Amino acid sequence: MIEMFVTGVALDIRTNIPLVILNDGEKNYTLPIWIGQAEAQAIARGLSGHETERPMTHDLTVDIIDSLDATVDCIEINSYEDSTFFASIILLDKDENAFAIDSRPSDGIALAIRLNAPIMVAEKILQDVASKVEFLTDSEEEIEPITEPEARKEFKEFLRDVKASDFSLDRQG
Repeated sequence: MIEMFVTGVALDIRTNIPLVILNDGEKNYTLPIWIGQAEAQAIARGLSGHETERPMTHDLTVDIIDSLDATVDCIEINSYEDSTFFASIILLDKDENAFAIDSRPSDGIALAIRLNAPIMVAEKILQDVASKVEFLTDSEEEIEPITEPEARKEFKEFLRDVKASDFSLDRQG
C-alpha cells in the first residue's frame, strides 16, 4: 500500500461528473476517482474546514467513532474491478482491535480528511490505473508559482476566457 494525499476535487467537463484527485507523496502517481455530487461536496467541505450548523453524514460518523473510543487507522483503497474502486475503513477499537468496514472510496476519503487519517492505495491499482506523472519541460528554467494577488487575478481571468480555438494549429489565420 502506498499513502496518497487529496490534491483536490474537480469537475470532469466532458461528463459533468465530479472527481477527487489523489497524488502520492513523491508526486509520481495521480489517481482520479469519479464520485457523486454529495460526496464531492463532503470532501470539499472537509478540505476547507467548513462547518455546518448541524452535523452532515460524515461529521456524524466522526462523532460516532469518537463516542465509541475508536479511531480510524487508515482508509484502504484496495481493489478496482469493472471501472469501480473498492475501499475499507480500518477502525481500531479502544483495545487496538482492527475492523475493516466496507466503504466507497469517496466516503472513506471524506472521513480521512476530517480525522487526518492516511489514505492508502494498493500498489497494483497505482500500476494498473493511476497516471504516472512525468514532468515535461522545454527548458531547465524553474517555474515559480504565481503569488502576487494581481497576477493571480489576471491569470484566473485568462483561464476563464481562454478558448480551445485560441490554440488552433491552423497557422493561416
